[in-house]
Amino acid sequence: CTAKAPSDCPAEPRSRMWTWPGLSAVMPNRRVISPESCAAIIWRDSAKAELAAAALKLTAPDLLERGIIDEIVGEPEGGAQEDHDAAADLLGASIRKALGELATLDAAGLVEQRYQKFRQMAPFFSA
Repeated sequence: CTAKAPSDCPAEPRSRMWTWPGLSAVMPNRRVISPESCAAIIWRDSAKAELAAAALKLTAPDLLERGIIDEIVGEPEGGAQEDHDAAADLLGASIRKALGELATLDAAGLVEQRYQKFRQMAPFFSA
């Protein structure tokens, strides 16, 4: 949601995925895209949502297993929407850890790591 006040956002859960150079993370109970949106994009028919959901395996564990994300960031009890501060603390710890690991690489190493990560993802997006 891009509203200025959180109270102006819809009540349903929103996707929570973060990316920064060298790391992608997602909270465990979130999807990156809804099956309806995916079906509308791929087949121009949101009625094919069930087919999209089965084909894409959009859960956080699926994304981690496939190497699309690097980490599943924990969520506070009840979900991030229930405790924003705790969710921010968990995300902050994840970011600090990742930045510490990435700080050991030089610029060429960062570029190569990112390149290899996206090359490894390519089979998932090709026909």
